[in-house]
Amino acid sequence: KDLDDAVSQSLRRKSDFIQEIMYRINAQSPESVLARRMDKLEHLSQKLTSTAWKKLDQHVNHITELSSLLRTLGPESVFARGFSVTLDANGSVIKDAKNLKPGDTITTRFHKGKVSSKVT
Repeated sequence: KDLDDAVSQSLRRKSDFIQEIMYRINAQSPESVLARRMDKLEHLSQKLTSTAWKKLDQHVNHITELSSLLRTLGPESVFARGFSVTLDANGSVIKDAKNLKPGDTITTRFHKGKVSSKVT
């Protein structure tokens, strides 16, 4: 009986060892390696796509915010609130009336339209 138990136990160990070796061989087969790499590639592809869409959304949101800020602070909104700008004959903004002399032509731009004037 002891001999039978010893032989059975030895056979089980050898069988387990053979099973482990077979598992390792199968895990390293070209098909298994390729399948694992394809799975990893698919995962990375999904991650890349997700990250790209998130970045694109962030940039779209940023551009939308900047566009809104430009509409709020830009010259067109200033004109829409009733302000105007006056330019000299060269198209430069006139910042000080002391720089004008009689006979100068100036142009005043409004929200809608512009007028030319002569300084008197």
